[in-house]
Amino acid sequence: MRTDMVGIFNYARSLPLEKALHPDTLIAYECNGQPIPFKHGYPLRLIVPGWYAMASVKWLQQIIVMDQSFTGPFQEVDYVYYPHKKQRC
Repeated sequence: MRTDMVGIFNYARSLPLEKALHPDTLIAYECNGQPIPFKHGYPLRLIVPGWYAMASVKWLQQIIVMDQSFTGPFQEVDYVYYPHKKQRC
């Protein structure tokens, strides 16, 4: 539960359209010919090669194409990674 924000937030992330449409990015419903197990995201899981695991969303329910930046808490507050910013120790 978040103590820094009011409300309940479902896990939601965004990808640039170019990455979402890349041929290696997929929506998986099977693994080795069997339905994906629940703990791995059944019935649908987004697979985003080359990105951190938080981009490979489990239990995928919806895809929305937006013409603006997504600013949900799991995009802007938690699970934030800036690969080109200098990291502090």
